[in-house]
Amino acid sequence: MFARELREAVEIIGVGMAREIEAIGHQGIEIRRGKNGSEKFNVCAILPENFNTNLGKKYPDFIWMAVRNPVSDAVEFYYRNFKGKDRIPAMILSQNGLSVIGDAKAGLTRALGHEADKVRIIRVSLINGVDLIAEQTVSDEAAARQSEIMTIAYKIPIKLGFGAADGQKAMDLKKVFNTGKFKCQEFSGSNLVRMENSKLFTNLIGMAAAANGLPVSAGLLDKKVFTEEAAMLKEFILAVKASDSGFVDNFAGYPINFFAKLFLLPAGWLMPFRAVFEHIVAKGRNRPKDLSEIDYYNGEVIKLGKRFGIPTPVNERIVAQAKKRKV
Repeated sequence: MFARELREAVEIIGVGMAREIEAIGHQGIEIRRGKNGSEKFNVCAILPENFNTNLGKKYPDFIWMAVRNPVSDAVEFYYRNFKGKDRIPAMILSQNGLSVIGDAKAGLTRALGHEADKVRIIRVSLINGVDLIAEQTVSDEAAARQSEIMTIAYKIPIKLGFGAADGQKAMDLKKVFNTGKFKCQEFSGSNLVRMENSKLFTNLIGMAAAANGLPVSAGLLDKKVFTEEAAMLKEFILAVKASDSGFVDNFAGYPINFFAKLFLLPAGWLMPFRAVFEHIVAKGRNRPKDLSEIDYYNGEVIKLGKRFGIPTPVNERIVAQAKKRKV
């Protein structure tokens, strides 16, 4: 998605596994942007083991770490190539979770030692949902390969928040985003923490449903699951308050700070409005949320609660349920 939307602003070199590069070469990946029709995805892509060799031809200004959590090993792998260099690329992190910056710094320290502080870390919080759909191919050529077309589908404009971890302006990144189909907000200082809290708030919605094997919409409409969702969010809100932080008032059109105040009310008071909340939050989300990174969703609430003395029994139960379901 980001490679497609930023291609007019920057030169992009992707790094992927052999099967991914083969799929791109065989036009086996499609992009579906909003209501537009599908288009073939093309990007210059190399294998990870060729990354260092490629530096002699194209030296990056940014490395966008589009990998799953935890990121520390991947950060170490790529940034060890820059030890002793005069210029070290900035890092963009778009993963979920409050621990991502700390994980990235751990990888940088292993890779660069005392030079790790030279790396500017830019945090990106994506609000849009992204669907990956496997579709059986229909062409004779594709059928002969017995392959599938992978379709990456998302809405435009792409809504996101971003900010530099050092609290300063994130260089010219806003100018880069504004050349594509983006609607972005830049955060700095303590507001970056509020952005992180707000993103985790949106990530948490539907996790109780997913732990029960339900899509977001069905979970929010189910009285029992909605009660669990409300209790889960309340634990997070109380932990954030105890940390002397807060939420963004308007995050990509979502009044997160208002929602946070709302979910401090008893769940019974909110029950009559669950259909309204479902319409606002869960529109178009018709499958259970991914449980593979549960430690970076509800697990983050548990860690925050322990740090500031806030009990999180509901989040602990959801993590346990999710891990049983994944086994």
